[in-house]
Amino acid sequence: MNGGAAVLWMGMVFLAGIGLGAVFFGGLWLTTRRFVQLSRESGPPQPRRSHRSSEMSREQQVSPLLSDLGGHLLVVLSFMARTALVVLGMFWLTRGDWRLVLVCLAGFLIARTVILRVVSNQVSRLSRNPPQGEWSKS
Repeated sequence: MNGGAAVLWMGMVFLAGIGLGAVFFGGLWLTTRRFVQLSRESGPPQPRRSHRSSEMSREQQVSPLLSDLGGHLLVVLSFMARTALVVLGMFWLTRGDWRLVLVCLAGFLIARTVILRVVSNQVSRLSRNPPQGEWSKS
């Protein structure tokens, strides 16, 4: 590539790095929110009963396990999908050039910084005015 095309490609790789970072960390934020929502929907932790207890049906014994497994499965699958997308995207964009890897990584980290600030502002706003619901303190 000549000089002008190389600079243009670096700029595109930088913007793509921002996009990859936004998808990765935005997806992390959405996954975390959904995991918390699933945890709240499953209800407060119940005391464990002996497996010999005849009071609970088999479905009642398995139900908490499935709801916990669903949330954890969501986290694992989301991590795998986000990581695969970022690794494949960076590999395709940089084509093995270490300078392009650094440019893409710089865009990725800028997206992380921006999303971290946005999320922390939302969290601090929620901590000042918590939503009222069945899990809020009375």
